[in-house]
Amino acid sequence: MMNKFFWGSNTARGFVSYALEFYPRAQRRVLIKSGPGTGKSTFLTKVAEATPEPVIFYCSSAPSSLDAIADFSKGYFIADATYPHVLEPEVVGARDEILDLGMFLDKNKLKTDYEKIVKLKNLSKQHFSLAYATLNKALKVRDVLEEIEEPSREIDKGFVEIYAELRELDLPRRAVLGESEKRFVSAYTPLGYRQLKVDNNALSIYLLRLRPTERTRYFHVLSQFFLGLGYDVWFFIDPLDGISFEGLYIPDKEIYIKAEWSLPENDLLQIYENEKTAAIEELKKASLVHEELEKIYIDAMDFDSLNSYLAQVLIDVIKAE
Repeated sequence: MMNKFFWGSNTARGFVSYALEFYPRAQRRVLIKSGPGTGKSTFLTKVAEATPEPVIFYCSSAPSSLDAIADFSKGYFIADATYPHVLEPEVVGARDEILDLGMFLDKNKLKTDYEKIVKLKNLSKQHFSLAYATLNKALKVRDVLEEIEEPSREIDKGFVEIYAELRELDLPRRAVLGESEKRFVSAYTPLGYRQLKVDNNALSIYLLRLRPTERTRYFHVLSQFFLGLGYDVWFFIDPLDGISFEGLYIPDKEIYIKAEWSLPENDLLQIYENEKTAAIEELKKASLVHEELEKIYIDAMDFDSLNSYLAQVLIDVIKAE
């Protein structure tokens, strides 16, 4: 079963996440608030390790770290609810709660580093802004590459063949319509472009050769087929534009329909790759600045008290029904 995703992606339109689409499914929402390096991802990792079937969301700005974990069988969702993926409680106490790790920070110590903290945060935002602007340049080049490529009739042929194959599958109609969600399985990170292994979580894989601007239209048609029969659909979002679809996944049947596009060989292709590389370099710089911020907060954190507290929270979350 597909259970690993990115919380969002650094895109040509800034940081984009569709977390709010599946966030409401949780009957208990635990929102972690604190500074960088104060144990949020470490705690999420411990929850994931103690959960039989976790749904895991990685951080696109630090792909080895977790931004959220869910267990919808027990009904809980725990997330790093700080910038840039801010979540706020809506039904306080009855469903939503804040896990404030900031209470273990030495605030007097942090006040002495106030100017340095502000300077580093502003510098981090500058690097992210440059990364987004550069990804936007890459997106514009990709649009031009699409325009100069002649449409292929093989696209329609491949779509018709796949659609016919899907209609031949044994898919009993269900009593209710299916639901759709948008998720990221690929992202631009400080370590480069990263894509999670969807193929390993699929029983059936179909490939369409589509240009980016064509994908959404074709995937919408396919999604309506499954939704009408009562099967949920996950749209996998293009990490460059943050809007269009790069794949379709049917979790109940583990069907994966993906799109590929062979970019035309010309001078613009190198510009396209160069812009993406430049954006990743800015993300790396932002990551290094973030590490400096983490050092300040780590030095001000009472980890002994924090770990004792989180050990009890972990028991409370895992044993709760």
